[in-house]
Amino acid sequence: GWLYGAGWRVYAGLYASGIKRATARHPRAIRVGGLMAGGVGKSPVTIHLAEVLAEMGRSVTIGASGYGSPRAEAATLAPAGPLDPAEWGDEPAMLRERLPEVPLVVGRRRVLAAALAYENDPDGVLLMDDGFQHLPLATALSLVIDPVRPESARCLPVGPYREPRGFGRRRADAVLETG
Repeated sequence: GWLYGAGWRVYAGLYASGIKRATARHPRAIRVGGLMAGGVGKSPVTIHLAEVLAEMGRSVTIGASGYGSPRAEAATLAPAGPLDPAEWGDEPAMLRERLPEVPLVVGRRRVLAAALAYENDPDGVLLMDDGFQHLPLATALSLVIDPVRPESARCLPVGPYREPRGFGRRRADAVLETG
């Protein structure tokens, strides 16, 4: 776990030092992420934010990785209507079911996803569901979900954290504490 955490700090340090640069493909991109692997509530928070922004009169596009699906490798603007989870992934299918009118970009290439979202709706807001650790994409805001008292604060593979907990919380613009 400590080795994984050290590797993450080096990776993030390349961006913090300017050796690597994040690409801004959407001026109103918001990351909704978790520091822990697995279900911490990112998708429900993304849905809620999309609903709040719509109530405020803002158009929204949601970006989802489609993890484990054939559509996960690049980035694709999903067609209207229900999505087959086998082709698009469980989370994109669920997001489409909950928000049928909201455009959805699916794929792990988040910079390309942001460019597609911007081309589709240059005045809208892009909500990136589970995009906190994707540093190549510059965003306007990063919201991270993290429990107040986790059972373990260790990094993968021995613990649940994708990056060192305190480090990730400091990188976020806002932390939504659960529990």
